[in-house]
Amino acid sequence: MQSNNSDLYRAAKKFWKTVVHKKSKISTLELQLQLEVHKRLFSIFQPGSYYFLYFDIYRGEIEGISPEVSSILGYQPHDMNMRQFMDKMHPSDRSYFLTFENHTIQFFNNIPVEKIGCYKVQYDLRLKKQDQKYARILIQYMVANHEERNIYHTFHIHTDI
Repeated sequence: MQSNNSDLYRAAKKFWKTVVHKKSKISTLELQLQLEVHKRLFSIFQPGSYYFLYFDIYRGEIEGISPEVSSILGYQPHDMNMRQFMDKMHPSDRSYFLTFENHTIQFFNNIPVEKIGCYKVQYDLRLKKQDQKYARILIQYMVANHEERNIYHTFHIHTDI
């Protein structure tokens, strides 16, 4: 099972590497400030329990995650990284996830550069919670910063549906 999860992570990283070719110049402080703005907006418009995260596409890693992940999935924010996230994905949802990510990457690689920040991506999948039950999570994200075709970070909101 561990090998399968590592294969999933490696496959996803291959897709992500096709939209970023160099490391972002944005600082962690700038990302945190952006997160605070997004939090305020989503607290007004988002129904249901949710948590936020920033995803660093270049590294294939979660850059930061809000503390609300604890109340939804039962994990501490410092324990959640992308490999852990993928390990918690329901086995039946893994191929769906990879296919969806691949199509999303193809989409962003084929639209005009000036339109990259104009789209929101969304899909849902099941994640295993700390209590070993599954939660169906609506994943919505948008490009948080990019330079030409280098998409550096995406801002995610994950809602328990």
